[in-house]
Amino acid sequence: MYRIKIKSEPNLGNSGSGEKDLAKAVIGRAFLDSVGDVGSHGGIGGESVATLKNQAKSFINSSKTIFKVWCDIADTEPDYIVTLHDSLTYHYNCGKLKSFSIKTIVEKLLKKL
Repeated sequence: MYRIKIKSEPNLGNSGSGEKDLAKAVIGRAFLDSVGDVGSHGGIGGESVATLKNQAKSFINSSKTIFKVWCDIADTEPDYIVTLHDSLTYHYNCGKLKSFSIKTIVEKLLKKL
């Protein structure tokens, strides 16, 4: 089967498990959305981007059942993912990551899962 590569989709490698790859992609997309990297802004207005950021931040919460399920499928600990996300957003908001591609950083973090 051929897979179409979408530019805004994190490149997380292939774990051999479609479910695990999907879970890592969901977590990666939430990371990117939470910092406002929503890919092409063609049909998305500023208010929609803000809503998407808030929803992603709300999703990345170790007390939420759905987040725990995705982390379980990705074979990782929810608290670890939350810690990674907190560190990423802190450094992103401080401007320490401005010269780097946030997508590349997220890909490298999640490849290690």
